[in-house]
Amino acid sequence: MKTFKLVIILCISNLLLGCTQQSESIKVTTDFWKGMATNNKELLESVLAKKEDAEFLSKGKSTLTNYEILGEVSGGVEVKFSKFCYPDITAPTILKSVDGSLKVDLFATLRAQMKAHKKAIPLRKYCYEFENKPLSGSLAGIKWSFVKSNSREINWGDKVTTNTTLYSEDCDTDTHGKCTKPSLLISHLDLAGEGGNFTNTVNVTIHTPPGTNHIISSGSYRVSNEGVNKKVEISFSDDEKNRLSGFYIIEGE
Repeated sequence: MKTFKLVIILCISNLLLGCTQQSESIKVTTDFWKGMATNNKELLESVLAKKEDAEFLSKGKSTLTNYEILGEVSGGVEVKFSKFCYPDITAPTILKSVDGSLKVDLFATLRAQMKAHKKAIPLRKYCYEFENKPLSGSLAGIKWSFVKSNSREINWGDKVTTNTTLYSEDCDTDTHGKCTKPSLLISHLDLAGEGGNFTNTVNVTIHTPPGTNHIISSGSYRVSNEGVNKKVEISFSDDEKNRLSGFYIIEGE
């Protein structure tokens, strides 16, 4: 009889340990994504396997708006992410034991994230709507409307690329310091095709003199021909200070 009771006690103890372990995994994962969403350095330091990783993570601009902790899986905790105009994706947050406590393995988690996001396909060809007006809005909190574009070739030795920038002022683009307002670099957009949605590699950059650059990777652009001219439509809304919509015309030669 005593042996039977001992077995029951051991089974209950194992169950409680399992629950404790599960609670730790969920709590660490929850704190990690909360820290990521709020750029909370102290919270990130408390859950990362390498505390020094919290420094650069807390300085980045978070785009996390909708995520849900699903539950434990092998090696970590499964998390569901929702993003505008994309189907929901799930990816594990990878955990490992450090000095007897569970911590987030950042780079293993990022690899799992990139693998999951790589498979995500937008629900629409153009997720953002285009306003039928000359390109305008605000950049870096300053009212902005298209005035002119400037393109120049850059020879890298093994290849030649074209750098195209849109300006809201009629300034001397060849002389450093003459253009004082924010401009939009669109060199990473494929103007030879029909356009599509921004990605990590297909994007635009807001340049604010003298040397601040802000990459916009959520938005859409559309390219169409109007006779000998080409119409380029751009639309994005990063925040209240950085949002544009409308079109500009590339005149044919």
